[in-house]
Amino acid sequence: MRASQGPDDPTPMPRGALPRWAPSLAGLALFGMFVLLFAVSPFLYFHLIGAFVDRPLPTPFNDLGAILTAGQCWRHGVNVYAPSACMGGGVFNYSPFMLRLSYLPLGPDQRVIGGLLLDMAFLASLALLPPDGPDMSPVFRLLAVCSPNVVFALERANFDIVMFLFVLVAVLLLRAHRTAIAGYGLFLAAAALKFYPIVLMVLALRERPLRFLTVLAISLCCFAAYLFLFARSTGQALNILPPGLPFDDAFGAASLPFGVMLLAFQPIPRVLPDIPGDLVAIHHPFAGALFSFARFGLSLAALIWVILRARQRRFDVGHIDDERRLFLLAGCLLIAFCFFCSMNAGYRSIFLLLTLPALCLRAPTDAGKWLVRPLALAILLLLWETPLRLSVYAIGLAVLGPVHDVYPQAGFWLLRELLWWWVATEFVGFIAGFAWGCLADWLALSSAWRSVRRAAPVLPR
Repeated sequence: MRASQGPDDPTPMPRGALPRWAPSLAGLALFGMFVLLFAVSPFLYFHLIGAFVDRPLPTPFNDLGAILTAGQCWRHGVNVYAPSACMGGGVFNYSPFMLRLSYLPLGPDQRVIGGLLLDMAFLASLALLPPDGPDMSPVFRLLAVCSPNVVFALERANFDIVMFLFVLVAVLLLRAHRTAIAGYGLFLAAAALKFYPIVLMVLALRERPLRFLTVLAISLCCFAAYLFLFARSTGQALNILPPGLPFDDAFGAASLPFGVMLLAFQPIPRVLPDIPGDLVAIHHPFAGALFSFARFGLSLAALIWVILRARQRRFDVGHIDDERRLFLLAGCLLIAFCFFCSMNAGYRSIFLLLTLPALCLRAPTDAGKWLVRPLALAILLLLWETPLRLSVYAIGLAVLGPVHDVYPQAGFWLLRELLWWWVATEFVGFIAGFAWGCLADWLALSSAWRSVRRAAPVLPR
């Protein structure tokens, strides 16, 4: 059931360590520059990182610090799922299983050293991804690694970086039959910590039917045990997940219909934060109907496109070796699942990096060529969305003034949302093509087994 690169594989692999290490070295150099700037001149650091991150915080590694603070409060018996003085008035909206990590001797005092180690581990781990093909300039991957959304994740030391490391190691384990079970175990561990990695268990479809059923049974047992231990706290965590606003540095299927609804019913259409106008739009009598109609229409169009193109998507990536295909599918599963299920902060787009080793290869067919390269370019634009958006906003304000600057702002936002919808829909297409191929392999295996049974001689009694 597993493909491997053979002598006739059309994907030649560059040799040497430099193609693998170049993105990591570039990211570490940029990271070191920001660390040095913060140590020497916090004022200069704050203004420079503002070109990469929208509304940067005065202190780095804030998300990691919040998790460490929640663990310390939980050890002292505080309900971290409700606002408290111990949490500075905030709440903990992660899995209750993550709180068990607080048994380790860690606290808010380890925020800086923990953030530094975590970020450097993430950047170094990028060398484990397959290198670019010989026909692709390394500048493309370098721009992706040094993109503002990656810097955003590093600046916050967000826990999605830990999830990225889990996924990276797990996919590497899936390449070998003997270690694949350990890879699925890492997926389950990641899901216990952050919920959404559970979608990666879809990759078990690539196994033979009996092994797939074994993995499925183990997963269901683990899921049942998790619910038995943490069902109540998990419900509390899910109920306080931040909803997100459509015009922020965020992505999700709800963003486009929600933003259209706001622009349609605001007294004065605004893309920049306008809480009174947003409240007026949300309470408009037709707001819910417009939102539901827009989301249903977009989802239906995406579903029809996926159904029509599912089989073709299997062949669009048929030239890709097994390692790149696994990373591509892992990135597609994570991004598509998060896109269609919730609103996500921009740093979660770091999982797009998993797809680039496959998308940066030259497709052998014209159909694949017209899909893969534009898709890779769209991903790069989405990773660099923040400075592009801020530039459009600044130019619009300078040229059109504070009344009419909403037009270029809304235009750029609409383009961004349509780009996200296209990327997410194509990712679902890759997943559907993968599932279709696995089903075809299972049917072929079943047919071969029945043929062997028919051809077997009947022994006399």
